[in-house]
Amino acid sequence: MKKIVLILITLISISCKSQSKNTLKEINVLFIGNSFTYFHEMPQTVQKMINETNPNIKIDQITFPGMSLSGHLSDIITSKTENGISTRIKGENEKTETEIKIAEKIWDVIILQTGTVSVLIPENRELKVNKAISEIKRLVSNPN
Repeated sequence: MKKIVLILITLISISCKSQSKNTLKEINVLFIGNSFTYFHEMPQTVQKMINETNPNIKIDQITFPGMSLSGHLSDIITSKTENGISTRIKGENEKTETEIKIAEKIWDVIILQTGTVSVLIPENRELKVNKAISEIKRLVSNPN
């Protein structure tokens, strides 16, 4: 009986393969948003929680107070303070900080956040929010 238990334990031990954390694929997550994400440090909080279970998930952000999703694609930031930004409309052949960030790497997950009022107005949602989401999807190099 002892031999059978010892053989079973040995077989179970052999069949259980531990996965090295170095072999796990790194997952890149990007938060794009405004002050709701920016001021409440949501990306940093999520990163701390994820680090407890999966340190191969890396979170980055491109968040600015008061910036809509469409603004992320149309506005060049001319100055920043802790509480706000000043912008101008981008010119031809210019890229916004968000467009540059999206092109920086292959993002596995992109989390979009915009103000609640803009999504409640159907015309605004169709003309601005949905259009911005489609444009962001077009800019992402990861086909998945």
